[in-house]
Amino acid sequence: LLGFASGQGRLNPGSQVWRIPTSFSSVGRIVYGTAWKKDRTSSLVKLALEQGFRSFDTANMPKHYNESLVGVALGEILADPNSKIMRRDLWIQTKFTPDACEDQPSELHPYDPSQSIAMQAQASLASSLRHLGVKSLDSLLLHGPFPKRAQTLEAWRELEKIKATGIVREIGVSNFNADLLEWLLGQASMKPSFVQNRCLHKDGWDRSVRDVCAKHGIRYQGFWILTANRHFTADPVVTRIASRMSKTAQQILFQFLYQAYGVVALSGTSDPVHMSQDLEDFQLSEADLNELRSLEPPKFTVADAVKVKFTNRLEEEVSLFWVQPDTGKEIENDRLMPGKEVHVDSFHS
Repeated sequence: LLGFASGQGRLNPGSQVWRIPTSFSSVGRIVYGTAWKKDRTSSLVKLALEQGFRSFDTANMPKHYNESLVGVALGEILADPNSKIMRRDLWIQTKFTPDACEDQPSELHPYDPSQSIAMQAQASLASSLRHLGVKSLDSLLLHGPFPKRAQTLEAWRELEKIKATGIVREIGVSNFNADLLEWLLGQASMKPSFVQNRCLHKDGWDRSVRDVCAKHGIRYQGFWILTANRHFTADPVVTRIASRMSKTAQQILFQFLYQAYGVVALSGTSDPVHMSQDLEDFQLSEADLNELRSLEPPKFTVADAVKVKFTNRLEEEVSLFWVQPDTGKEIENDRLMPGKEVHVDSFHS
């Protein structure tokens, strides 16, 4: 028994399992993403709530997310007697991650990696509910495929069972290509409600996967939209439309993807002004949409890995370092002796 609170849900007669009422919130056109926030996760989630966000994405993956701090922020808001936000107003999504234990101390493992995949999924869910301080979830995603399709199917079968209990309202997948998604749909008893992928202009905004989603009535969530598509927000056509409408180029990109392709965008901004802008309601004209559709995609983006060779032709040792674009902080990468060379893995900028 996971628990029952009057006015927040109901127990299915005879099953003693939490059921999510249909009155619970649905995902909007934009979701606040909590990856890479680390110790700032709680304060940023609270800031997002203050600016109007009600949909949140996280994962039970300690390497890139702090799911517990998402729960801290949500718990404080829900417990605040002066807050008008209730659980039914929120849409909460997390993920079961196949490699969540990788490079992590055992005390942070969301499950025992030696157990069956089905038991891993159940343990990850139970851990997520504790972290988030909730009795139910609006959406649970399989964060990525396992190395073997049989393993992926085992995980999906378990998510189907979890959904059938009523603890989770919807289930979906992330980081799936079109072929794998089609294969899963051919095997599944329940189709995914969501697919969450990188959404890149270079790939036609993930057209092959979106086409599968459209054919099967699956909603598409896009991440890495601003980071990987800076060429788009810098395009003169986009900046002209943004200027005419008194919006930012980033707002134009989010709204374009939603209106043109139905993409639910993840935004991970830490800026309260940008948070508020992300939630502004406006419409692009059909002429604007057509012009934006016609923009030529790039051959490379920051999503594409490259190997860079550095050769030291000086007579003294040199240091290689990266500069963080947001903070300007220098991070040492390597040291290179005279006459030596080093290969560094990087990405297109």
